[in-house]
Amino acid sequence: MSQRTSDVWMKNGAMLRFGGVTFDAGRRLVLRGPRPVPLMPRASRLLAPAEPSVAKHALLWSGSEIRLAEGPNLIGREPPAGIVIAHPSVSREHARIDVEGEIAEVEDLGSKNGTWRGETRISGRISLADGDELRVGGVRLTYRGPASCRPGETATYG
Repeated sequence: MSQRTSDVWMKNGAMLRFGGVTFDAGRRLVLRGPRPVPLMPRASRLLAPAEPSVAKHALLWSGSEIRLAEGPNLIGREPPAGIVIAHPSVSREHARIDVEGEIAEVEDLGSKNGTWRGETRISGRISLADGDELRVGGVRLTYRGPASCRPGETATYG
């Protein structure tokens, strides 16, 4: 069973909706049916990292931008992951993106369905470059970062 993002509001309403589950960051609630469930405080990092990186790092997902904080950014299916992707193919603690200045590296944390960059399954830590397509389980994300090429590569313009 897969779920599609049906609505995404990131300004003034700060809500994410995944099928029948709505995350309301302003009230720190997960709304499921008739009863709201309080989120753990770290889950609000999904929308507003505590300390955004000086160099802008972000993931693009279904038309929304998720800013990455300086340091470790845990991706998982549920809190306490800072970036919550409520999809059955995503593990509770699936992957981590470490941001340090202009450098971002991704690492799979032993997930069942893997983390992929393009068509290559990730093993160990790898550097990310602006425009890299990531797949976390069955969910596709695009990394946006300040560097136009990986360390040691030459950028080509024109």
